[in-house]
Amino acid sequence: MSRTQRLSPRESLGIFGVEEGAALEQLSGGERREKAYEKHAWIIFLVIGIFQLVTALGSTFTAGEVEWSSRFQSITGTTWDSLKASSPSIFKFIALVNTEGGILRVTLAILFIGISLKSYRKGERWAWYLFWLSLVALTANLGVNEIYGVSIVGFFAPFFVLYLLGLLLPYRKFFPKKAVSG
Repeated sequence: MSRTQRLSPRESLGIFGVEEGAALEQLSGGERREKAYEKHAWIIFLVIGIFQLVTALGSTFTAGEVEWSSRFQSITGTTWDSLKASSPSIFKFIALVNTEGGILRVTLAILFIGISLKSYRKGERWAWYLFWLSLVALTANLGVNEIYGVSIVGFFAPFFVLYLLGLLLPYRKFFPKKAVSG
């Protein structure tokens, strides 16, 4: 008798009334083997973290000009260059705050990448909750921008979908079904 029991391709499709999880190889002792989308969902957060790192570095080294100039103009009606020329001290302060924010975002992106590579990948439940908190923060950020009349929903919508996929696809990895003893 082999250590694993393989399902036929027809059973693994899961559309013929086969119990959820039947597409998995069942190991002896009732353990379950992860599905590919559970095993590799951490890559979604790795990619998001790398994207965050790149944009945060850009914000840090450009004092936020690339990232914030269009939002600044939509709120104030003044261009970034006009602000720089008319109020250099205010511009300098905004640049300082943007650079500090960029440094913080670089740090958070590195943490995000590290957590996805290690703890989320291993299925540590605290990492799953932390990434949900990150999604809540993203949603709050979108709401705050809407309050100030700046819509960035179109930009963040794909990230919102990626967050949900990254959190929901490996749900059983973090919260396996309890074994039924009989």
